Order: sequence, then C-alpha cells, then structure tokens
Amino acid sequence: MCFVFSAHFTTIYFHDEPDSFRYQLLTGISFVASPAFILISGMMVAFLRELRPERFGAFRRTLVDKGLFLLTLGHVAIALSHIPGYGLRSSFVCLFITDVIAICILVGPAIVAHVRAPARLAIGAALIATSWAFVVGREAGVVPAIFLVELLFGPPIAQGGLVTGWPPVPWLGLYLVATYFGERLGRLEAAGEDARVKRLLAYSGAGFVLAGATLKLAARAKGLDLDVPVESALFAMTSPIRKFPPSIAYFLFYGGCAFFILWTMASLDGTRLFARTRATLETVGQTSLFAFVAQFFVYYTALYLLDLPVGPLWPVIFAGTVALLIGATLLWHRSGWNRFLTVGWVGFADRRDARIAAEASPVPAD
Repeated sequence: MCFVFSAHFTTIYFHDEPDSFRYQLLTGISFVASPAFILISGMMVAFLRELRPERFGAFRRTLVDKGLFLLTLGHVAIALSHIPGYGLRSSFVCLFITDVIAICILVGPAIVAHVRAPARLAIGAALIATSWAFVVGREAGVVPAIFLVELLFGPPIAQGGLVTGWPPVPWLGLYLVATYFGERLGRLEAAGEDARVKRLLAYSGAGFVLAGATLKLAARAKGLDLDVPVESALFAMTSPIRKFPPSIAYFLFYGGCAFFILWTMASLDGTRLFARTRATLETVGQTSLFAFVAQFFVYYTALYLLDLPVGPLWPVIFAGTVALLIGATLLWHRSGWNRFLTVGWVGFADRRDARIAAEASPVPAD
C-alpha cells in the first residue's frame, strides 16, 4: 500500500517535471505496487484454499461482495476523486486499477475452485500473451480498432487508442499465474515447511527478475527499429517499465520484486522488529479497501487542488500524507466501519442458500 501512496504522490506532486531524474526514480520504485497487489491477492486466494478448504466458500462470497462494491460504488467514488485533474468525462470513461482488482477477485477464485494449478498457470500465461498479440496486431493493422478489444486487452503503442485505463485481461492472467504459486506455498505451509516456503519465494523472485532481464537483453540484441510500428510494439513488450499496457517484462521484473518483498517479510516474521509493526500492517491489510479509495481523494483531489510548489520538503509532505492515511485507516478499523463497504451480497447469498436448503428438506408426514 505504501508503494501505491508513493506512486500517486509522485504523479500529482511532481506532475510538472515528468522527465526529471527524481520523478523517474520514484516512479520506477513505485511501479512494483500494482503487480505486487495482484500477485499477493492471487497467491492468498489459492494459499487460503489450500490451508482452509472448508472456509473457501464463505471467503469467495466476501470477495464477490468486495468486487461488486469496487465496480459500482467504489468506481463512482474514485471517478469523483479524479474530476479536479481529469474532468468529468475522462474520470468516468476509464477503467481504474480497482476495477481490474474487482474483476480478478470475481473471476479468479471461481477458476481456483474448479481448475488445477498447472492449468491455471497455463491459462494465465496465455491471457498475457494473447493481450500482447492483440496489441502487436493492432500496430500491424491486422486487428481493427474496436473499443471492446482495446478495453479488454490494451490500447496500441504507437497509434492513438480508443480507451484509457487498465486492461483487465493481462492483469487477470497475472492473477491466475499467482494462484499457482499460492497453492504451492499453501501446501508447504500446511506441512510446516517454513524453510521451503522462503526458498520458493526467493527462487521465484530470482527467476522472474532474471527472465525479465533476459527478455529485455534479447530485444536490445535484436536491434528493433522503433520507427516500425510492429517492432516498436515488440520493444514495448520487453520493456520492464511499460505499464500501459503492462508489458511481459514489466510483469516479470516487478513480479519478481514482489516475491522478494514476501520473502523479506517471511524472513522477518517472528523477529522482535517485525512483531512491533505486524499489528499495524495487519490492520491496514484488513482495511485496504478503504485505504485504497481514500488515498485517491488525498492525492488526486486534495493534493492536486493544493498545487503545492515543488521544494526540498517534499519528503515531509509525503510522510504527512502517509501518516494521515494510516491514521484514518486505523480509525476506520477501530470503529468497525468496514461493514459499510458492501453491496449486501454475503447476506443475500446466505439467505438464498438457506431458502434453497429449506425447500429441499423433506416435509414431515402428518
């Protein structure tokens, strides 16, 4: 979540100097936020299903409720926060990362429940590859300019696209890839193999980063001509900093960084240093939906309207926004206000199942 805060603070506060080293450095560091969020979400779904299969049905209902909230009330709230900087139309005709997360947690757990891990890995990789096949095909003129295609798979690189925002198909692919690793981690955790859990996280991180670097070096060795649309698209596909649409190298490099973050946390678990901050981190995690929506209003509304001059005290300003958001998150959690972030799906599904069970019960004879 702190990487999300950093990314959006940088986008708004340093908006007048996008080519500066400071902006590029902070943006590059913050790029890990989205892949980490999707990877950890996917891994946790499969991880928890492996550890507590008897609770997975109830967990899925909770995720469905959160997904529906993000696609409806959450989307409207986030769009409203963007109006000062992007205008009414652009703010609402856009897919946000929260919409992508919603689609992932609506579709992903259902696939986890019915599809084996190796098949999910293959499907996820195929979705990512297919997305880039459409992008390259659009550049080559083979794929026509269709709104729905660009909305789902991503806009072209060199040509003007029809849509803006986050294409859900490649991100769903990354989510499904993550479920493969989550299931393996769950099995190791259930067996008490803590050392192997850490090794799997470390080796996976190293493998992802190495694969991303290899892809980038191969493209550079090929000497792609950026003036040729198709080769320009292929170059973008191998760029670890291509986020819109997300490149394969971007997923690999920053996905590997996410694995290393998890490895670090697993290594620190049980230490005195980690014990002091674990409760706060767990609270922020349990209230991440509120934190995610609230930070848009802090950065895209309040910080944008303040239009503060760039100066040497920017780290203090950023720390202040983080303190504000964490304080609000802790207050939200302590007050139990998570109960308001719902569309009522869990209660509806429980009542529906109770009615079906009652109708299926045999009527006692008189």
